[in-house]
Amino acid sequence: MRSGENRAALSLARGAIALVLLCLGGCLGWRDKGPTPVELALATGDERFDRRAEGLDTLNSAIEAYLDAQALEPERPTVLARLARAYNARAIGYAEGDDRARDHLQAREFAYRCMLLNSGYAARLDGRGGQVNQKAVMQLTPPFWPCAEEALVAGLRWVELRGVAGAVELEELSVIAAGLQRRQDTRPSWTATWGVSMATLLRPQPLSRDLTAAAERLRAARALEPGLWLLELDEARLLIHQEQGVEAARTALQALAERAPPRDGPWALENAAARRKAEEALLSLDEGDLSGRRP
Repeated sequence: MRSGENRAALSLARGAIALVLLCLGGCLGWRDKGPTPVELALATGDERFDRRAEGLDTLNSAIEAYLDAQALEPERPTVLARLARAYNARAIGYAEGDDRARDHLQAREFAYRCMLLNSGYAARLDGRGGQVNQKAVMQLTPPFWPCAEEALVAGLRWVELRGVAGAVELEELSVIAAGLQRRQDTRPSWTATWGVSMATLLRPQPLSRDLTAAAERLRAARALEPGLWLLELDEARLLIHQEQGVEAARTALQALAERAPPRDGPWALENAAARRKAEEALLSLDEGDLSGRRP
């Protein structure tokens, strides 16, 4: 009961903050002369998110700023995309066990809510009984692409944690990834290329998998975002292990585990997580399980 009361109190407090910001915006003329309250909240969240490697409290404070922005404009794609991105980052960089899965599910909820704000996408879903399909994904315009990208990250990492039990989600995620990849000429995205590959690599055996095509796409994703070590980790655990065997996977994982991640930079938190997960994968290697799943 106390947990519910705390959540209610936080919700009321956030609403009060939103009301104050709106009043200040009207009184000070921000809408005409400077940043709106939503833009100020987003700027605060972005500054904290960029420092997310400093610690969990910093990332949580970024999430709180984004939630303040959402209280002001609950249907703004840029707000929902940032919330999805932040929850994905917390799942990857800080959360453990069930908390990791919950954060990815929360990220997916924000991302899908954002995508549904696009009327063309929503209409195509209605025509197929709510199923995600290629025609629906192709209706997404540039403001909604970051949401679809975060939906991919959340969904595929959740499937990775769940294993066979989560594989039912792969067909839908593959459709989203393929739709985004068709936009590559307009907006090259490592997420789309990685997503197509991961949707193949995570398919449970004995389902057929085109490892050659998956390898090409995963390495293309690495070329688009060479500073993100998580892509190297995925290659070692899910591709090299299957293509070249245990010893080749061990070599790749060992090289990643021994690398010192930088303390700053755009992927500092995620790279530290990749190094840690490489160490965990090495411990699991002799057991034949490189899934990265933890109870």
